[in-house]
Amino acid sequence: MGNLADSEIIKQIIEALGINPNILSTKLGYKSHASVYHVVNGLAKLSPGMMDRIVRTFPNVNYNFMTNQELPILLDEQGTISQANIMNIPLSKEDNMDIFKIKQFLDLPEQLNRIEEKLDMLLNSKDYEEQ
Repeated sequence: MGNLADSEIIKQIIEALGINPNILSTKLGYKSHASVYHVVNGLAKLSPGMMDRIVRTFPNVNYNFMTNQELPILLDEQGTISQANIMNIPLSKEDNMDIFKIKQFLDLPEQLNRIEEKLDMLLNSKDYEEQ
């Protein structure tokens, strides 16, 4: 990807998680939302402490994306488990499954669009055959 500013990195993580800066601040345990907003607005750097909090709170966020802009932003299940093991982040089975249930839920609109497109195509082809 290249040399993304810390503000762009945090914005992409927030977008990938489907949350907003306030929710991120709260989930990370900051008393003030300013910590996250300062990074989002380019007033502060993405500190090692904040990166650690992000990965420990959201184990599916790729640590290498934050440090080296290596994609993907969000890891799949196996990548999450590997990263958690490397970084010594305890993952309970329930936590791990919740991460992927949320991802599946967020993917629903895209899946529904594909189903709708296929139905339209099938219905249109039947209309064409009847003529």
